[in-house]
Amino acid sequence: SQHFGLHDPIPAKDFQDLQGDCWCTPLYGEAKPWGCRWWSKWIANIDLAVQQHCTLEVYYFNGKVGKGKVKDFTSAGMEHMR
Repeated sequence: SQHFGLHDPIPAKDFQDLQGDCWCTPLYGEAKPWGCRWWSKWIANIDLAVQQHCTLEVYYFNGKVGKGKVKDFTSAGMEHMR
């Protein structure tokens, strides 16, 4: 992919509670060689879908609803590092 290895900064005005120079820190707990550009692209697609009044769907593995380890996005990176 042309975006492999690229990193995008966290927009400070929208996400003041998140730490890190790029999305890798909240996602993985540290910078990763594959980068985090994919996250910015994915979020942009979600925003576009919402603007177009699309119905968003979430899929879970059978029996896994409510079984996640991460309390919220601010702790995702720390959980990944455990």
